[in-house]
Amino acid sequence: MAQTENLKIQKLDSSDYVSVDGINDAFDKLDALGADYVVESGNDNGWWYMKFASGRAFCGRDNVSFGKDTMGVWGSMCSGATHSFGPYPASVKFTSAPNVTINNLTTSWLWPCPTANQSSTTQSPSFAMVSAVSYTVADLRCGIFVSGRWK
Repeated sequence: MAQTENLKIQKLDSSDYVSVDGINDAFDKLDALGADYVVESGNDNGWWYMKFASGRAFCGRDNVSFGKDTMGVWGSMCSGATHSFGPYPASVKFTSAPNVTINNLTTSWLWPCPTANQSSTTQSPSFAMVSAVSYTVADLRCGIFVSGRWK
């Protein structure tokens, strides 16, 4: 009987319709791969999210405008206003503090800096942009990527 090239799953022909053995063998081979898979994904209040069977979850916001931001003197550096992306998607309930990466999407030389030691499982961290010089950004745009466990 013919088999698939990679997984060697037995192919069925019209005379095999009585037996389910070929189908069950194929299921067993696929299950043995142990591949993780998405159990839920979607969009929620501006966030996208993906939850995997293994318990891993990812969520993010790709391009959020925070409007005008002016860098004022802060010690030997300059800092802007405090911002936040708000609560994480309601469908993603992290079991511990997730790993958060915030990116500056403007053309200015700014770096996001957390404004407090936050380890919330429900709320994105607050942050301010910092720079070496004082100036105004007409339209501060940032993205966020969050990785953690939901189970």
